[in-house]
Amino acid sequence: MLTRHFGTPGLHKIDVYESKGGYSALRKALLEMEPAAITNEVKTSGLRGRG
Repeated sequence: MLTRHFGTPGLHKIDVYESKGGYSALRKALLEMEPAAITNEVKTSGLRGRG
């Protein structure tokens, strides 16, 4: 959900953002997942480019 923390004071600061779970998916992808697993995750998500 994109707006769950909307209005949280200091959310523009990286430490506050991370305390609310910011970057957790990126951290997991970079540190815990193999490239093929990341590719599979994107494919099964149904994510579509709009550009």
